[in-house]
Amino acid sequence: LPSAQHALLKQLFELKKPVVLLLLNGGAVAIEEEMRAAKDGQALAVVECFSPGATGSDAIARSLFGLENRFGRMPYTVYDKGWVNRTKFTQHDLAADEGRTYRFYRGRKPIFEFGQGLSFSSFSVNVSSGSAACTFPASAKAGCVATVTAKNVGAVTGDLVVTAFMRFKAVP
Repeated sequence: LPSAQHALLKQLFELKKPVVLLLLNGGAVAIEEEMRAAKDGQALAVVECFSPGATGSDAIARSLFGLENRFGRMPYTVYDKGWVNRTKFTQHDLAADEGRTYRFYRGRKPIFEFGQGLSFSSFSVNVSSGSAACTFPASAKAGCVATVTAKNVGAVTGDLVVTAFMRFKAVP
């Protein structure tokens, strides 16, 4: 955030009132100072709004007042502001042993992790595999079957985005 916005938030925190920080942006924003204030007891809610468009303000207000529950999960990881000074954007070799690549970042805890997010409701998720093994030869019958059941078990209607990842193991 620009220094003027950090200063404004600092003044708001001095009021000792709950603060809702709406981030309207096109990419990751490091808010370490604000998160430190929250760890020190400041009531802080952060809503990553991205670029919400013409009707975004109505959607955000409806969500904040509990009229809708359309919160999602972070589609990327938000690192500390020093990350850009430690990372060569021209070097994202997966084999590089620098504690990071374009996919992984080790050694420091991110501000917000990929997939992190909250909801006004609670959900149960059950994953069951429909086959003992997945096959991926070059045929139309290749594939993997898994059944995912997500159920809203809370009192508030809401959405849940389920993301699945697959890791291939070497076959002997």
